[in-house]
Amino acid sequence: MKRDLEAQADALLQAAERKRATPKRAIHVNADEEALIAARGATDEELGEYCASLRERGDPRGELAALVGQRDDAAVARFVKRHALLLIGARPGRNLEIRAWRSGFADHVVVRHDKLAREAFMALLRSPAVRFLRRLDVNFIDEHNDDAHKLSRGVETLNELVNHVRVVPCRDTLEVVHVRSIDPNGQTPSVLAQQRDAPRDALKPLRRIREFRLLFDSA
Repeated sequence: MKRDLEAQADALLQAAERKRATPKRAIHVNADEEALIAARGATDEELGEYCASLRERGDPRGELAALVGQRDDAAVARFVKRHALLLIGARPGRNLEIRAWRSGFADHVVVRHDKLAREAFMALLRSPAVRFLRRLDVNFIDEHNDDAHKLSRGVETLNELVNHVRVVPCRDTLEVVHVRSIDPNGQTPSVLAQQRDAPRDALKPLRRIREFRLLFDSA
């Protein structure tokens, strides 16, 4: 009996030691360092080095970078699902998809603008794992079957999006932003017959932008 109690006590002590030795996951944002990385072009090599330092500090972006490096998509998906709120401020699903990762950071994000509240959308763009985002696709549903309405709705969404991205940290890494009309079933048109570019003057704060345009199908 005494030995059993001693064994149980020893097991509890070992569990407590393991818990203390395991670093607690927490985001460690160094805005100045990340701004410097972005200013230098946020190369794959530099992001890899930065994520290695994050992993040493228990930052989940560092652990995620290791999984991305192993090219284990299933493990990446499980990790992101488990830590989604910490990493990207929302849970991936039909209205939010991370299409590609680069080290511990989202590289290509797709959102459904009409289904993601403005606050959630801004939280996503300000989240720590979206800091070095290079491509953003924003889909919106328009059930009307006339080009004039689609263009009006699309331009409204485009202008709203310009105002959003001009004030978020990833504004200095974004290269491509597409606003697309999709049908109610969530399908993007097979032929993008119309397009409009965002006003160049409005895009001045976006240092690396190459494309910022509205794409929609013609009725």
